[in-house]
Amino acid sequence: MEIEEKLSFLHSPDFSEVIDNLLKELAKLDLNLDDKKYEEYEADDPFFHNFCHAIQKVIAQWSNQLLQELFEKFVKNFTAYVAKMFLKTALLASPQKLSFLGALYLDKLVRSMVNFFQFLTQKPIRNEFERPLEAVQILCFESNDELETYMDDLEDGNKKLTQEE
Repeated sequence: MEIEEKLSFLHSPDFSEVIDNLLKELAKLDLNLDDKKYEEYEADDPFFHNFCHAIQKVIAQWSNQLLQELFEKFVKNFTAYVAKMFLKTALLASPQKLSFLGALYLDKLVRSMVNFFQFLTQKPIRNEFERPLEAVQILCFESNDELETYMDDLEDGNKKLTQEE
C-alpha cells in the first residue's frame, strides 16, 4: 500500500472540520487594529494559543500510531492543508477592513505557524507556507506603489500567488 493511500484519512471530514473551524475563528477576529488593540493581541494572542492546542490534540493521536516516515508525511500533508485553508479562509475570503497593524499581526501569525509546524517534523515545511507568506507580505505594503514595484520586480516564475488571488 502506498504511503499516500495510508494517509488518505487526512481528507476525512474530521480533519478538515477541525482546521476549518479554527480558521473561521481567525476570520472573526477584528484585524482593523489600532496601537492599543495590537498591544493586546501581542500580550494575549486571541487565536494562536488555541490553534496550537487544537492542532497538537489532532497530531498527538497519530504521533505514536504511525511509523516515523509515515508521521513525517502526515505532518507535511497536514501542514499543506492548513496553509491552503489559511490562505483561503483568513486572507482571501475575509471582507473585513484590515489595518497595517492587522496585516503585521497576520504576518507574525503565519511565521509562528511555520515555526510551530517545523517543530513537529524534521522535514522542511516552510515551502508549504510560501503563498500565505507572500500574501501577508503584500498586505503589509503601505501603498499601491509598493505593490506595483513588488509585482514588477518579481519574475512570473517567482510569484506564489495567482493574479486573481
